[in-house]
Amino acid sequence: MSDNRILFSDKNYRLLMMGQTVSTLGNSVSSFAFFAYTLALTQSPFYAALVSGCVTLAIVVMGIPAGIWADKHRPLPLMLSSTILGGAGICVVVANHFILHAPIPLVLAVAACLVGSATAVFSPAEKAALKTLVSPEHLGQAMAINQTRYSLGTVAGPIFGAFLHSLRPIATFVFDLCTYVFAFCTFKKLQVPDTRADVAENDAQAGYRETLKILRADTVLWAVLWFTPILNFSMSSIFNSAFTQLAGTENGAYVLGVFQTYCGIMGLVGSMAATVLVSRVRGGVGLVATAVGFILSFGGLALVFTTVSCFVFLGLFWLLLPLFNSILSGYFPARIPQRFIGKASAMTTIAAMGFMPAGTWVSGFISERYDPSTVVAATALLFLPATLAFVAHADIRRLSTPTGAGSR
Repeated sequence: MSDNRILFSDKNYRLLMMGQTVSTLGNSVSSFAFFAYTLALTQSPFYAALVSGCVTLAIVVMGIPAGIWADKHRPLPLMLSSTILGGAGICVVVANHFILHAPIPLVLAVAACLVGSATAVFSPAEKAALKTLVSPEHLGQAMAINQTRYSLGTVAGPIFGAFLHSLRPIATFVFDLCTYVFAFCTFKKLQVPDTRADVAENDAQAGYRETLKILRADTVLWAVLWFTPILNFSMSSIFNSAFTQLAGTENGAYVLGVFQTYCGIMGLVGSMAATVLVSRVRGGVGLVATAVGFILSFGGLALVFTTVSCFVFLGLFWLLLPLFNSILSGYFPARIPQRFIGKASAMTTIAAMGFMPAGTWVSGFISERYDPSTVVAATALLFLPATLAFVAHADIRRLSTPTGAGSR
């Protein structure tokens, strides 16, 4: 039986993927709306970037307590709580539109923070649940399927968001609210085994300091811990610059929606390829190949920054990103003991996403005063030496498989 059939033969895994896919679609629609709606009403790239960055900022701020909660409590109640929290954030926007009429940037910033907090709570809880539902040898494949699920949402989300935005901007948020309700109802049917360690043992032995020791002891995880912040800073900075560039063209909202959908399609193709390659290609080969591709993507865009080049070079980036993520995402849970999985997930998420709002805000600030192409060129120059140092790491190049034997 193939890995995919083994995974989807489990009812709980199917329910988890179903809820995640629909929720991702809704989040993709509202993510488009956070940027496009703010930019359309304020005509300020900085305000649009500020609101978009609030989602990531909330993920970073809430990440530390969310990791502790994931190791102390059952994952399912946390997943349900996250859908309620995210739905509350979208309700803020909807209520303001019909009742409160407060300043749009303020309301969207508050809503973005709530949605980001929901993501912060869900992420470590989902990893804890996934490790109990999926055997170690199938974790890499499960993470590759996760990438495909994410790409499916991002393919349909932006273009559907652009369509809803053209009809009535608030419709994008109403749709996302419906997806939160669906995800909640789906997750309610899940049966996730409770494999928590004793709470006293967690308090005494599984603190963040001990978790950091485990991450530092694994040279691959440690390299990922310093490289992913640079990757995500560069990605958020360059993509925000591209969004600003495309939004300023004729029919900007439509072009922006098409671009995000195109990136989602490329990500979907990359995810489908990753589900095949992740179990057949040595992890080190995949990481080096994708990292070199990232350099070509950002470097090419810095040399030629036009509407067409945004599609070409950033499409290449989205094509390669799923394989990079699948290799590392499969390696991570297999190497981390169960009682540390929540805090380790929170630490890696904070490290990876902590610089994303900074990249978005820096891009918005410089783009408003100078030009988006300046941001792209400066970011590419920052990204190049960091990536070369990452691929020069011997343990990265020698990584044999995305998942390794790890303690449970």
